[in-house]
Parts: sequence; structure tokens; C-alpha cells
Amino acid sequence: MSWAVEEWKDGLPGRALQKITEMETQLEKLRKEQRQRQLHIDTVEAACEKQKQKVEEAKSEISALKRENQSLMDACDSLQAARQKLSHELQQRETQANCLDGQLTSARLHTDKIEQELKRCKNELECRSSVSSSELQSFSTPHHKGAKRNTSDDKFEQLYEKYSTEVAERKNLENELKVLQIKLVSQTQAATSTSRQAIGRQQASSSVFPWQKQNTTMQARCGLFTGDTPLKRTSTSSVFPWENEPVSATKRCGSALSSLEVVPSKRGSFTVPVADKQPYFNEERELEQRVHNQEMELESYASKLNVAMGQLDSARTELVEKEQSLLKSQNALSRLNIQHEQAVAKVTALEQKLKHVAEEMNCQRQNAESARLAAEQRLKDKEREQQEEVARLEHNINSLDQQLSQTKTKLGQELQHTKNEHNALQAEFDKALLQKQLQEKEVQELKQVLQKANGNVKLHQDMTKDAKCSLEEATKEKNNLSCNLEQSAHRVRKFEDDMKNLKQELYDSQRLQEDLQRKVVSQETEVENLKSKLEKQSKSLNGNVDNLKIIISDLEKKRDISLAAVKKNELEMEKVHFKLSASTTENEDLKNKLCHMASECSSLEDEKASLIQLKKEMSDNLNKLKLERDGLSEKVHDLEAQMEQTLSAPLEKQNTDVLEQENKIIKTQLCELKQALDNKCLKNTTLKEKVWALQEELEESVKKQGTGIIELTKSSTQFSEKVAGLEHQLNFEKNANAELKEETAGLERQLTNINNLMKSKEHLFESKEAELKVIKDALLKIVEELEKAHWTLFEEKGNTNEEFGHKMLDTPEQNLSTIEPSVRLMHYFTILREHLLTLQSSLIAHKQTCSELEIKYESQLLEMSKAEVQTLEMSALYTKLQHEFYKNTSKMEEDLNEQATQLENIKKVLEEKNTNLNDISKKLEDTQANLVLQQERNTILQLDLEEAHHNLIMKSKQLEGYATQSKESDRESQCNELQEDVRELQAQNVTLQQEKEQLLKLQDENEALINNFKSQLQQAEHYSLQTKKQASKAEKELANLQEQYMTSVEKQRKLEYMLSEQDKELTSKILEIAQVKDNSHEALEQLMSAIKQLEESKCELVEKLKQAELQDNTNNNKIAYLMAEAESEVKQFNEEMTMLNCRLSDVQEDNQALRLSNQNLEQKICENEQHLESREEKISGNLEMLQMDLEDKDVNLELYESQIKQLKDTIESLDNRLSENEDVDKVRQELEEIRVHCDALSSQLLESQA
Repeated sequence: MSWAVEEWKDGLPGRALQKITEMETQLEKLRKEQRQRQLHIDTVEAACEKQKQKVEEAKSEISALKRENQSLMDACDSLQAARQKLSHELQQRETQANCLDGQLTSARLHTDKIEQELKRCKNELECRSSVSSSELQSFSTPHHKGAKRNTSDDKFEQLYEKYSTEVAERKNLENELKVLQIKLVSQTQAATSTSRQAIGRQQASSSVFPWQKQNTTMQARCGLFTGDTPLKRTSTSSVFPWENEPVSATKRCGSALSSLEVVPSKRGSFTVPVADKQPYFNEERELEQRVHNQEMELESYASKLNVAMGQLDSARTELVEKEQSLLKSQNALSRLNIQHEQAVAKVTALEQKLKHVAEEMNCQRQNAESARLAAEQRLKDKEREQQEEVARLEHNINSLDQQLSQTKTKLGQELQHTKNEHNALQAEFDKALLQKQLQEKEVQELKQVLQKANGNVKLHQDMTKDAKCSLEEATKEKNNLSCNLEQSAHRVRKFEDDMKNLKQELYDSQRLQEDLQRKVVSQETEVENLKSKLEKQSKSLNGNVDNLKIIISDLEKKRDISLAAVKKNELEMEKVHFKLSASTTENEDLKNKLCHMASECSSLEDEKASLIQLKKEMSDNLNKLKLERDGLSEKVHDLEAQMEQTLSAPLEKQNTDVLEQENKIIKTQLCELKQALDNKCLKNTTLKEKVWALQEELEESVKKQGTGIIELTKSSTQFSEKVAGLEHQLNFEKNANAELKEETAGLERQLTNINNLMKSKEHLFESKEAELKVIKDALLKIVEELEKAHWTLFEEKGNTNEEFGHKMLDTPEQNLSTIEPSVRLMHYFTILREHLLTLQSSLIAHKQTCSELEIKYESQLLEMSKAEVQTLEMSALYTKLQHEFYKNTSKMEEDLNEQATQLENIKKVLEEKNTNLNDISKKLEDTQANLVLQQERNTILQLDLEEAHHNLIMKSKQLEGYATQSKESDRESQCNELQEDVRELQAQNVTLQQEKEQLLKLQDENEALINNFKSQLQQAEHYSLQTKKQASKAEKELANLQEQYMTSVEKQRKLEYMLSEQDKELTSKILEIAQVKDNSHEALEQLMSAIKQLEESKCELVEKLKQAELQDNTNNNKIAYLMAEAESEVKQFNEEMTMLNCRLSDVQEDNQALRLSNQNLEQKICENEQHLESREEKISGNLEMLQMDLEDKDVNLELYESQIKQLKDTIESLDNRLSENEDVDKVRQELEEIRVHCDALSSQLLESQA
């Protein structure tokens, strides 16, 4: 069962091998065809998917365009509503203008009436002045004298003064009236020349009240009353024209009064009676009251005129603003019309694209269906052939089903055996896993114990450190005290010497006690003085100590202040570093942007190249179309020549209808050809427009990117200039980083060396494992061969015992020959076992070396991780500095960019609306032009039809003349031909009528389209008004945004100024830090001098510290006791650690052993699984191959049986020869070879049966 893939063909006959090769070739061909079909189907599916994507894109574009159209229609509706509102307002203003015209006419009539009344009043005044002068002359008698004459003289003097003032004022007013009349004449001429629309616009903003309208007319005539002089305000009555005439009357009155005044001076006897003068005075009073009333009315009119003039000015300003808004709305309307036309053109182009894509899809579907049908036919043919072959094979399969069942049972038994082995191995593996888990738990517990022990160790270490510190301090103090003790001992020795001297002196002075007593008294006084001096010195020393403490506190305060300043400076330096890091990040961002822009430029260049290729393809297509057009024109000329030939032939009256039909057919063909040419021309034009649009888009994108690149380069140069100043400060940190990198590089080199060693060891390990696998495979093969040999021996023994029983008793040498190979095999097995043991020992040693190398590797990895952590911390600090420095600048730039984007978006929206309006207007113009062209074509077709009809009539007449001359034999054939031609012409006539109806329908549709476009134009006008309003709003928003932008620019400038100031402050602070450092050095020197002084003072105070020595001794004893206890605890802990390490090493060894066992088990499981899989694959392959070999097995069985019979005969002959011949060894070898061959044949038979 376990033969190789190609070994089963060895013993087969040639016929079977040929069939097998043929079947294999057929299979390969079928597979190739299947692959080709699959590739074809994949290509077709890919093309279909592409076309679907294109269709979806076109649909999305169409939907977008429809949305744009709807938005444009809504905008047009809004514009139309605004336009209607404006028209309504204009109508209202026109009605107001008409009302004002009526009011003007009424005011003019009123002024004419007032002028007539004024003239009448002038005439009455003149008459009365003449009568008064005559009466004064008649009644001037000398009888009236005395007091009456005096009173009348006073009154006349007052009246004369009044008249003189009035005369002067009237002269001034007459001059001003002449000037105003000239102005009024010029204004009236200008008013008559202007149209009524201008009057309406000027007076539209004025109020509707009638008194204001009268004031406007009065203001045009009475412009003088706006003066500021008091004379002009008081003398308003002199403005009327009738006052230009009574100047002579006033002169006369003045002369009369002067005569009255002169008369009493010359002749005192002439007086006038008072009774005769009273009626004249009454009339004069009445006239004065009238004049005063008229003056008041004129003042009121002047005030109203001033108000009306102010309202007129405001109305004019409003009119100017509204005219400007109207102009803007009209411009927006025109833009919207253009955009609408462009949108319609886009829609038409996309519809054409859709049609083209649909046609291409249909073509591809047809091709795919045709390919599918052809493939199905081929598959059907091959299926038929395969069915025939299957029918042949089914007979053989039925006979082999039994053999398959037997083989299945055998295979099932083998599978069960392997499954049992697999289960046993799985159980062993589970046990190993459980052991591993238990050991891992123990390891975790030991680790916890270790952690606790480490914590205790750390505590003990801390205690030891504290104890050591206290010991060091105590030793220092002990040394100081020992120095003090030595000094004190030296002094004690001196005192002892003195005491000895004193004792000697005492012995000497016993004799002279009285003298000594006196000296003792004197010495006691001296001792008291010395005590007082000592107390004074101690007090002074205490004061010095207090002063020193104060100085130390001051110095500590200064030190704290200097440390705080240093910390501040360090923080500022960190900020600077952060700013530098931010600047570097921004530079990197700018570089990335530049790279992105460069990539976009490259993509645009690629698109440009693709467009150039499209241009080339378009030119090729145009050339092809031109060639096709030339061919069509040639066909048209050929058809015209045929027409002429057919017309020149002699025909009868009946042939006229046939000719008409032929003409119609030819005309239809010509029309179709023309339509095809027009369609191709339209396609070419659309393609050209697309190419131009793409080129324009490319150029615009290139320009935009160029501007963006320029701006980016400018900004990058600015940032690089900023960064250049900051990079000098970062060089020191970079050097430090470089050193760290060098260290890491060295560690990495060590790692690479270790990795290389590990890899070499792994290769050796793998090679040894491969050798072991080879040896195991060889052993398995040997075992299998031995089993097979054993089975064959048993079978041969069973077969040969009956035949060769008597011979086996006679030949004991044959038994020896069977025993010898078994002994050799046992010897071979022992050698293999020894070799395996040596290999296992070498593997264990190799694994131990690998574990040691892994430990070294892990230690080096820890060192590398520490170095990497340091580098990461440095890089984090660096990045933090950079990030904080450029946060503010990035925020400002983002704000500016957002504002700029908003402005650009607003501009784009306005431009899109303008383009949409332009598109709409262009589309309308195109549709109108198309309608005109269609109408012209209709007229041309009608003329062509009339000419054709006329030509047919002429030709029919000619044919009648020819018909009389033609022969009767030819008439019948020609008549038949003519009838057929007539029928064809009738059909053409029907087609022409149908085309005529279609043309009429097209005209109706065109008219409907025109109406639609007119409505769209109205909507576009309405939309233009709305767009003007929106544009005004957008302009306001733009102004606000510009103001915001200016404010942001000012803020940025302020920030830059603040940054520069901060830089200056940093430099000043750095200088201050240097100064502080110098000061700190000076302070340290002062401290050192103070410390020296303190040490000197301590040396002087040693005598007072003798009591402290006793305390130090006690402390030393305590410390020694504590140290001993600590050392004992440390020893115990070290012993516990050694025990734990031993346990850990044991656990690790157990883990390694378990790992090895697990690995071995896993390898065994994997090998078993692979073996099972390989067996299953072989079985499946063998089953398939057996199905191929079923036809030839019967023949092979017969051949094998014949060969076995021959071999049996040869074995019998050889046995006979063995009994006869002496060359036993050679015969035995031949027998063994024959038996092996028989075994192989029998195994092949069994396999074939299976």
C-alpha cells in the first residue's frame, strides 16, 4: 500500500501505459482549457464590473447635475419672484409720479391765481396813490396851522421813513427775483427735456403727502427763501412779480411826501385836514396787514420747501442704491443663465456617454454570451465523450467494488490502530501538560517567595545603609573626640608635671607656711579674677556662636534663592528646547507636505501624458472618420451615377412611379449617411471638448499647486531661518545622543554576534535533528521490510512444508541460512541503538550550551533596554520642548487657514453659480441654433422633394417619347422592372411621409423646448436677483473676514514681538544666572571661611565636651551590638537565598526536561499526524489511480499468475538442483532473489485486488 507515486506503473503492459498517458494528456488539455475559460470569464467579468462602475459613476454625475439643475431652478424661481416684486414697486412709483405731476399742475394754477390777485392789488394801489396826490395838491391851503399840523407832520415823517426802507428792500428783492426767474426758466427747460421715468425715479423716494408736493413746486420757483440774512427773512412779500411795477408809485409817493415836508418850511400857512387823510391811512393799514399775512405764508412755504428738498436728496440716494442693486442682480442673472446652459450641456454629454456605455455593455454581453455558448457546446461534446468512457469504466468498477470494500476494512483497521496510538500520545501529552502546570505553579510560588525575600533584603540593606551612615558619623565624631582627648591628655600631662613641681615646692614651703599663707590669700584673689575673666570669655563666645548662626541662616536663604533661580532658568531652558523640538516637527511636516506636493505633481504629469495619448487616439479616430467620410462620399457619387444611368434609359409611362421610388430610396440612403457623418462629427466635437476641459483642469490644478508650493517654500525658508538659530543650542544634546547611539550600536553589534552564534548552533541542531529523522525513517523502513520478510517466510513455509518436508529434514544447512540474517539484523539493531544514545547525549550538551547563550542574550537585552529607555527619555524631553514651542504658532496658522478656506469656499460657490448661469445661457443659445438648423434642413428637404418630383415628371415625358421608339419585345421586361421600381419608390414615399410627420413632431417638441427655456430664463432672472442679494451678503461677510484676518495678523505680529521679547528676556536671564553662579561661588568661599572659623572655635570648646565622650562610648557599644545583629540576619538571609537559588535551579532543570519531553511528544504527534495525512493522501491517490487502471487489471492478473507458475517451476527445479549440485550458496542466492520477486508480485496482486 505504501508504494511511491510512479512505481505502480512498473509492471504494467504497454497498452495500459499508452492509455494512461493518453488519459493524462487529455486531463492536462482539459485543465488548460478550463484555465483559459476561467481567465476569459474573469476578464469578461472584470470588464463588466468596470462598465458597471462607469455606469454608476455616470449615474452619480447625472444625479449631481440634476440636483444642480433643481437648485438652479429654485434659484431662478426666487429671482423671478424678486423681479416681480421690483416690477410691482416700479409700477407703484410710476403711479406716485403721475400723482405728483397732477399736484404740480394744480400748484402752477394756484400760483397763477395768486399772481393775478397781486397784479390787481398793484393796480388799485397805483390808482389810489394818484388820487391821494391830487387831493393833497387841491387841499394844500394855509388855514390849517397849530398843533394839528405838528401831529400830521410826525406821522408823515414816520410813513416816509417806512416807505424809504421798503423802497430799498424792494430794489434788492427785484434784483434777486430776476436771478431766480432766469434759474426757473433753465430748470423748466431741463425738466421738459427729461423723460417721465426720470421724474418718477426722482420723486419715488419723496413722501406721498400733497403739501410736500406743492412745496417741491414752490421750491423750484422760490429758491431765494433759503437765505440767512435778516432782510431776506423780513421782506418775503417782495418776492412776487407784481412788486416789480410799483417802484414808480413808491417814487411818486416819496416825492409827494417830500413836497409836503418842504411846504411848511417855506410856507407855514399851507396844511391838510385830518378827516380827509383817515380813509387813506385805513387803506394803507389794510394793505400792510395783507402784505404781512402773505409774508407769513411765504415763510411757511419756505420751511416746507426745505423739508421737501431734504426728502428729495434722501430719495435720490435710495434710488441710486436700488439701481446699483438692480445692475448687480442683472449680472448675477446672466451668470446663472450661463451656468444653466453649461449644466444642460453637461447633462447632454453625460446622456451621450450613457448611451455609448450602454452600447458597449450590450456588445460585451453579446460577446460574453457567444463565448459562453461556444464553451457550453465544447463542454457538451467533451461530456459526451467522457460519458462514453465512463460507461466503459462502470463495468470494471462493479467488479472492483468488492476489492475496494476489503481494502477499506484493512484501512479502517490501520486507522483505528493509528488513532489508538494518537490517543495514547495525547494522554501522555496531557499528563506532561499537567506536570508542567504544577511545576509552573510551584515556580510562581517560589517567585513570590523570592519577591518577599527581595523585599526583606532591600529592607535589611536600607537598615544596613542607615547603620553604616550612623557608624560613619559616629566614627567621624569619635575621631574628632579622640583628637580632643589627645589634646586634653597632653594638657593633663602638663598639669601633672606642674603638680609634681608644686609638690616639691610644697615640701619646700612647709618650712615657710606663713609666707605661703599670705601667698595663698593673694592667689585666691587672683583665682576669683580668673573665674570672672573665664565667665566673660564664655559669654563672648556664646555671642559669637549666635552671630555665626545668624550668618549661616542668611547664607542658607541666599542659597535657596540661588537654587530657585537656577530651577527657573532650567525650566526656561526646557521651554526653549521644547520650542526647538516643535520647530523641527513643523519642518518635518513641511517636508512631508513638499513630498506630497511633488507626488501630486508627478501624478499630474502622468495625467498629462495620458491626455496626450488621448489626443493622439482622437487624432487617429478623426483620420479614420475622414477616411470613412471619403468612402461614403464615393458611395454617394456612385449612387448618383447609377441614378443618372437609370434615368437615361428609355422607359415608358409606367416607369415614372418606379423612378420616383428609386429616387426616394437613394435620398433616404443619403440622409442616413449624412446622419451617420453628423453623429460621428458630434462625437468628435464632444471628445475634443472633453480633452480641452481636462487640459484646462490640469493647467488650473498645476497653477494652484505651483502657488501652494511657492507658499510652502516661503514658509519653509522662514521656519528654517527660525530653526537655524535654535539648532545651535541643541548641538550639545545631539552629541550626547550620538554617544548613546554609539553605545547602543556597540551593544547591537554584540547582539548580532550572539545572534549569529545562536543561528549557527541552531543550524547544527537542525542538521542533527534531520540526521535523526533520516535514521528513524531508515529504521522504520527496515522494520517494515523485516515484517514483510517475516510474513513472506511464514507463507512460504506454509506452502513448502507439504512439498519439501522430507527435504527440510535432510538439509540442516538451509535452517542455518535462515538463522544467519536474523543474527545480522540483531547486530545491526544494537549498533543503531548505540548511535542513537550518542546522538541524544550530544543533543543534551548542545541544549545546555544554548540555554547558557540564551541567559547571556537576555542579560545583554536588559542592558540594551536600559540604554533604549534612556534614549527614549531624552527624545521625549526633546519632543516635548518642540511640541510646546509650536502649539501657539500651529493654532494661529490653523485659524488663518480656516479663514482662508472659508473665503475660498465662498469664492468657489460664487464662481460655480456664475458658471452654472453661463452654462444655462449657452445651452439655451445652442438649442435655439439647433432649432434654426432643423428648420433650415426641413426647408431644404421640401425643396429637394419638389425638385425630385419635377424631375420625375420631366423624365416621364421623356420616357413617353422613348417608349414609342422602343421595341415591343423589350417593353414587357422593362415594364416588369419598372413596376418593381415603382413599388420601391412607393415604399420610399411612405418613408418620406413618415419622416415628414417626425419632423413636424420635432418642430412641436422644439416649440415646447423654447417655451421651457423661456420659463427657465425667467426663473434664472429671478435667481439672479437672489444671487445679487447673496453676493451682497457674501461681500459683507468677506469684509468681516478681512477685518478678522487683519486682527489675526496683528495678533500674530504681537505674538512675534512677544516671542522676541521673551528671547531677549531669556538672554538677560542667562546672564543673570551666570552672575548668580559667580555670586554663589563667592558665597561658598565665604561659607568655607566661616566653617574654618567654626572648626577653630570647636577646637577651643573641646574641654567642655568631655561628658559627650562618655555618651559616645555608650553609643558605640549600642551600634556594635546592632551591627552584629544585622550581620547575623544578613548571613541567615544569604543562606535562605542560596537555598532558594538551588531550588530554582532544580525547578529550571525539571522545566527543561519537561520542555524536552513535551517537544519530543509534540514532534511525535506531528510526525504521526503527517504520517496519517500522507497515508490518507496516498490512499486517495491510489484509489483514483486504481479507477484508471481497472481496465488492464484482468490482463495483468493472468500475466502474474503465469509468472508465478513459472517461478514455482523454477523453484522446484532449483530445489532439485540443490539436492543434486554442490554449489549450494549460489543456488540459495538465486532462490532468495526468486522469492523476493515472488513476494513483490504477490504484493502487487494484493494491491491490484484491493
